[in-house]
Amino acid sequence: VTFRADRYGFDNPDTLWNRSSVDVAVLGDSYAAGVCVAPWDAIPGRLRERRSVLNLAISGAGPLQELALLREYAATKTPRVVVWIYYE
Repeated sequence: VTFRADRYGFDNPDTLWNRSSVDVAVLGDSYAAGVCVAPWDAIPGRLRERRSVLNLAISGAGPLQELALLREYAATKTPRVVVWIYYE
């Protein structure tokens, strides 16, 4: 799996970090990150068609790591909506 990472290693356009806010932040594991699908077919890619989306999903992440990502990265962009995808 390869993708062009932003300055923090997430699958986002790097210019997204220059914005003061985003519409949606996506958290989750490989399903949310869109591993093994084209970027435009992943959940964040589909949402990006209409909104500014911060993809913070990481393959193998669990709830505790996702909470840390929410507090560390999403909080700086004050998203209006957080989509937290949990796969048991």
